[in-house]
Amino acid sequence: MNKQNLLKVRRISKSKKPEFERQQANYKRRFEGQWRKPKGIQSKRRRAFRGHAKMPSIGYGSPAEIRGLTRTGYVPITVSNVNDLQNVKEGCAALISAVVGLKKRVTIINKAKEMKIKVLGVKDFDAYIKQAAEKVKLRKQSSQVRKEQQMKKLKESEKKDNKKEEKKTEEKSSEKTVNENDDKTKKKTTKKTGVENESKK
Repeated sequence: MNKQNLLKVRRISKSKKPEFERQQANYKRRFEGQWRKPKGIQSKRRRAFRGHAKMPSIGYGSPAEIRGLTRTGYVPITVSNVNDLQNVKEGCAALISAVVGLKKRVTIINKAKEMKIKVLGVKDFDAYIKQAAEKVKLRKQSSQVRKEQQMKKLKESEKKDNKKEEKKTEEKSSEKTVNENDDKTKKKTTKKTGVENESKK
């Protein structure tokens, strides 16, 4: 069969394929989205009784000739840098790794555009590059705003610290003046008592 016909067959068979879930997943929520092969002796599902959920079998698999291909019929090859594009040959398409950042992604897309390589997930190279440039601008603007806010916070905290230091110095100076006045009054009282004692004698 032709490759395109096989892709159509796979698309139809995958649309009819049920979602295989663990036995009694409709009773217990924690079993949802899991698959475990039923191993009970009297399990109706294991014994493939009519009216029970179906088991996975080899018939649900895709044809061997197109197994592992994308919907459009390309062989996906993961790319994490510009040098990896050399591994992409005819009948293959580049799939940029999810770990790659935005700047590196743009450089890879530009190189793929020059080499005329299909990149999965990117329909229009120019539009994608424009969107990436806009994202970079927005990120720079947001980073500048954050820096300005941080600087404002630092300045406010410095002002508060300076005010606290000024208050402390003022309190210390007032305490010194109070202590000096107390010492003066004590000296005066001691002099008066001395003079009185001499006059009594």
